[in-house]
Amino acid sequence: MKKYISEIAGMPAILMLPAIRSMKITLSTFGKWLAILSFLIGTGFMATYYFNDSGELIFYGYFFVIAAVIVNLMVFIILLIKSTLNNSNRSKLLRTAGIMALNIPVALAYFYFVLVLVNTMRITFINETGGTLTNIFVDGCETIELGEIHPNEQKTCWIDINRDCTITLDYSLNGQTESEVVFGYVTSSMGQKGTYRIGTNSKPIDETF
Repeated sequence: MKKYISEIAGMPAILMLPAIRSMKITLSTFGKWLAILSFLIGTGFMATYYFNDSGELIFYGYFFVIAAVIVNLMVFIILLIKSTLNNSNRSKLLRTAGIMALNIPVALAYFYFVLVLVNTMRITFINETGGTLTNIFVDGCETIELGEIHPNEQKTCWIDINRDCTITLDYSLNGQTESEVVFGYVTSSMGQKGTYRIGTNSKPIDETF
């Protein structure tokens, strides 16, 4: 069984049919499992990247999406062709094709979300000054007001990277206005997650790499 699975994974969709028949798996069943596995693996890549922000992971994810789209598209076309030639199983083949087609908007949604993430700085600010911060503004690519942050409290801010910029943080502490550089330089496709600890000795995130 493992031998057949490994053989199928390494061959184009048009060449899979003999192997599928030798395993006595119908094309309809194979199409359903292919659609389900593509969805689960794609979702796994998406969730892992969101929580871990791994550049290497997104690289492999792109390759997976391209391969999955090609294989799913070829099987989808084969299903449509088979449905026109096989009247007895036409409804079953078309249902499977419909299930596979559902992956198209899902793949587009994932692709769009990845584009959003790679162009967004997701920074968690932690107040380690010992006092309550007020009039907090994140400035640079865009200006975002954070209100106030109490001692040891944290807030996460999503910053759209729409141009080259430096991300700074301005706030009031004990009646004094303070300013800190959060990220020295960011540009498009440089989005990532980071934690910035607010305090007088804090360094920009990109200086701690």
